[in-house]
Amino acid sequence: FEGEACKCLPQVIAKALAEGKTVGVLCGRELESELAELVEKQHLQLSCWGDNREQLAADLFYLLRDFDRTCPDVILAEGVEEDGLGLAIMNRLRKAAGYQIITLENGSLHLKNNVNLPTFMLQ
Repeated sequence: FEGEACKCLPQVIAKALAEGKTVGVLCGRELESELAELVEKQHLQLSCWGDNREQLAADLFYLLRDFDRTCPDVILAEGVEEDGLGLAIMNRLRKAAGYQIITLENGSLHLKNNVNLPTFMLQ
């Protein structure tokens, strides 16, 4: 999730959980606090990188491998600003996501590569 689309992340997670999906979420500390009530759901794996991009860069490989180990149905990651270290982080996240980047356009979510969104992401 990049930019404004991050604001929709809690709703998308809730819909995926309601459909019985197991969900992995990679996010910063601020979004982690917003998702706290959803963490109690047994099918949500929340991985937080802390407060800064340096910490994310240091832990990113480990965090992604942890998702490989637990095999959630869906992995959603919060994007970061693409300046300095953020450019390398976003490059790695895009590759890990197979370039399936979700954006918010005109009030609805879209994949950048024009692939249809899963039903739980549709409004």
